[in-house]
Amino acid sequence: KEAKLAARAAAKQEEKMAAKLAKKAAKQAAAANEGDAALDEVNGAAPGAVGEEVNGAAPANGEAAAPAPKKKLTLEDRIRKERPPPRVRVMESAQPNFSSLRLENVGITFRDQEVLKDVTWGVQTGDRIGLVGANGAGKTTQLRIMAGEMEPTTGDVVKSSKDLRVAVLRQEFVEELVLDRTLKEEFMSVFTEENKILMDLRAAEQKLETMDATDA
Repeated sequence: KEAKLAARAAAKQEEKMAAKLAKKAAKQAAAANEGDAALDEVNGAAPGAVGEEVNGAAPANGEAAAPAPKKKLTLEDRIRKERPPPRVRVMESAQPNFSSLRLENVGITFRDQEVLKDVTWGVQTGDRIGLVGANGAGKTTQLRIMAGEMEPTTGDVVKSSKDLRVAVLRQEFVEELVLDRTLKEEFMSVFTEENKILMDLRAAEQKLETMDATDA
């Protein structure tokens, strides 16, 4: 009987010792896991993901993702960035019945193709100017800028009046050409409202010329 009691006491003692050892081992394992997690966070990775990609993210070994390549600027972008924007200016003072239109340091660039650079010239009342150049040199482009149909990349368009209007006879006018018109009449045909006013004035003048005292 005494031997059985002694055996039971020894077994309980062994169980207690085994439980203590297991508890101690669990604490040590938990402490080790916490230390690994802290090390991973210092290296910039999620816990347990050292040296691996996490959900498609950058590697967690502290290496930064490669920067996205910068967009290459075209010549047009660089010019617009370095030089003042284009403007339309009106002359401060102009004489009555005087019209003037000028390009000052005008340039135009399409992406990496520079068509015009620092163009300066003008036309005013009484001028007859021929614009001569090779095909593709930018003659039509200059006329379109003067007419306000195209904005230059750089430079100024200077007008004698804010109400100044420009008429352009296009190269492709043949299909719309009225054969019995003179060149001047063809040019003036773009001014529809003004032509109607002139016709009304001429009709009124003719009517006045035919009137006599009895018509008054």
